[in-house]
Amino acid sequence: MAKDGTRVRPVAAGLALTYNGFALAEQRLTPSGENRARWGSRRFSLKRPALIVLGACVATYAADFVSLHVGIPRRDKLGSVTMHTYYAVKLKNGKTEYDYAGDQVVDCSNSLFPQMGVSPCWYASRHTDQQITIDSGNPNNPHIF
Repeated sequence: MAKDGTRVRPVAAGLALTYNGFALAEQRLTPSGENRARWGSRRFSLKRPALIVLGACVATYAADFVSLHVGIPRRDKLGSVTMHTYYAVKLKNGKTEYDYAGDQVVDCSNSLFPQMGVSPCWYASRHTDQQITIDSGNPNNPHIF
C-alpha cells in the first residue's frame, strides 16, 4: 500500500501497477521508492487520440485542397447552383413582410470543404433558399438615420 492509499503491485523490475479505486495505471518506480506515472499511462491517454483526430482532419483538408487544385480526379473546379433569394423586411408595427427577389446563379466548388472562397456544391445544392433580413429599426426607439 502506498502513502496515498493506493494499492501498488510490482509487475517487473522498476514497474508497478497501481489501482486507486477508479483505474489501473502503470507506474515507474524510482530508486528512491517514489511512484511516478509514465507518460504513456492511461491517465494521459487523451492527448494521443486528440492529436490523431486533428492530424486526420488536417490531412483530409490538405488532400481535398490538392485534389481540387491539381484536378485529381478530372473534374471542373467550380460548379454553379441556382439560389432563390427572399427579402424578410421587419416592419415597424412588428410584422415581417417577405418579398421574392428572384433567382441568382452562385458559384460553388466541387470539393468536400469550402475552397477558393465559395461553398462546396454538395452543401449549396441542399441550401438553395437565401433569406436577406432587413430591419427597419426598433418600433419603441425610432431613429431617423
